[in-house]
Amino acid sequence: MVSYDDRGAEFDRRPLFQPEDQLDQCYTRPGGIVIHGRPAANCLPAEQRQR
Repeated sequence: MVSYDDRGAEFDRRPLFQPEDQLDQCYTRPGGIVIHGRPAANCLPAEQRQR
């Protein structure tokens, strides 16, 4: 993400998203396979997206 002041000069630049292996939380499928984030003992079960 890039931020600009009212004159159009850039004053900040940073990643918008963290790489998956740097996330604080992980999520697993029902069988325990990690599908998002870094494997850890406190992974949460992933929630199925509703259509």
